[in-house]
Amino acid sequence: MGAQSRVMAVSSIWSRLSRPTEPIVILVSMFLLVLPLFLDQYWLHLVIYSLWITVLTASWSIPASAGQFSLAHTLYLGCGAYVPSVLFLTTGLSPWLGAIAGVAIACLLALAIANSTLRMEIPFLAYAVLSLALVQVGVLIVRAVPMLHGDMGLNIPFRESNPSFLAAGKAPYFYIILMVAGIVTLVSRYVLTSKMGYYLRALKQNTRVAKSVGVNVTKYHSLALVLSAAIWAFAGTFWAQYSGFVAPGTTLNVQIVITVVIAATVGGVGTLWGPIVVPFLLTLVVEFVRGEIGSQIPGIGPIIYGVIIVVMLLWLKMGIFNWIERRRRVGKAL
Repeated sequence: MGAQSRVMAVSSIWSRLSRPTEPIVILVSMFLLVLPLFLDQYWLHLVIYSLWITVLTASWSIPASAGQFSLAHTLYLGCGAYVPSVLFLTTGLSPWLGAIAGVAIACLLALAIANSTLRMEIPFLAYAVLSLALVQVGVLIVRAVPMLHGDMGLNIPFRESNPSFLAAGKAPYFYIILMVAGIVTLVSRYVLTSKMGYYLRALKQNTRVAKSVGVNVTKYHSLALVLSAAIWAFAGTFWAQYSGFVAPGTTLNVQIVITVVIAATVGGVGTLWGPIVVPFLLTLVVEFVRGEIGSQIPGIGPIIYGVIIVVMLLWLKMGIFNWIERRRRVGKAL
């Protein structure tokens, strides 16, 4: 076999990996649907957490595909966690309905941030610093409002008589977050393959050129950020009800968005499966190592996580699935 034939064969494999066929997606979906039947509560929690991080990463990647590397997403997470929880505790309103208010507030906040930063034409570094400052403002607000109990947080009791998010056992939460992950995957696919996706990629390459050919910069930047904020807010509602507790350390924590940014970068920003497959597997492995070995070797989880990230970014600077896509294109060219 010649060199050209070997490259074409390898590229064919990369193509299948980067674009999973429908049978593979169906088989994986069927496997996930029956997964709770074979897992104990510990493993089920790891899978739920990994799916949750996957939802956050995939939705964060939507505005990131246009070059919006925001660190303020924990604000939207906090809106989704606190607003429904406070409404539930004070009025008994189901978090299913309270989530609507949390998502609405997060969307309005995202819209205000997007319009303000675009009008001021804030550079990337300044935008990142501003994002961190906004998160700290959110933490200060939570600490200043007495009913939110500051760093002590809010405990959310289980009420069987109330049609709330809360349920006995972890299986219902698994199916909820699995459904959300499926919806986010479909939304990401639509965005990436639609006119909006092409506009977002054009904005990332060169905003001025995109604007000169008729792309509405404000509209598509705002739309991408608002869509991402809505998903993060709902994810915040889910995690607050799943854990039964909400505090600045669990939602308004910059470490969450940093984890998401790293996972998205390693997976490949701007691809469909990179921000979905890689965060899920990476989180599952790291959390398992942290739980199983962390008690014997303190700090081993972050060390392994850091080593994996450094190796992957040194080897594949553009991200795993962007590299796969590039190899596929090279194979086609040959």
